[in-house]
Amino acid sequence: MRRLAALLASVCAGLVLIAAAPAHAANGLIIIDGVWHPSPQRGCIYDINSPEDPGWVVENHTDQTLTLYSSPAPSQRCLREPFATIEPGETRAGTNHLSVVSVWVPA
Repeated sequence: MRRLAALLASVCAGLVLIAAAPAHAANGLIIIDGVWHPSPQRGCIYDINSPEDPGWVVENHTDQTLTLYSSPAPSQRCLREPFATIEPGETRAGTNHLSVVSVWVPA
């Protein structure tokens, strides 16, 4: 009986880990400042913040609309009102002005 309980517990734990694995939310790629991010995962995943070069460019080559957020610190990313969206096939550029710009990929 104990072996059966242990087996069931390990199977359940494995299923939880599989279900918790991140899923890809968008087909295609996002290019942020020239860096390719193929098959981006869902959520608030990319921070654009460089004190040396406050300019940024985001190209949306996915099938999803991306949302951009600005916050004063990485710990607050994607918590404030969004300031822009990027439709599939569009490109946006801007400057950080001492803030963190984050990209949200929808579920």
